[in-house]
Amino acid sequence: MLKAVEVTANLTFDKINRILAARDAIGEVVAGQEILRRPDQLVQKIFTQPALHAPST
Repeated sequence: MLKAVEVTANLTFDKINRILAARDAIGEVVAGQEILRRPDQLVQKIFTQPALHAPST
């Protein structure tokens, strides 16, 4: 059981690192675009989970 938890934790950790690496890579590309005023905010919005920030109904 402990091994299964460890494997799952490692998989999750790896996925999170890949997502963050993708976010950073996109941020670097977007930062070079002069047409955007705040490219860092755009990239942050893209990688924000909507369910966590959605208004409650």
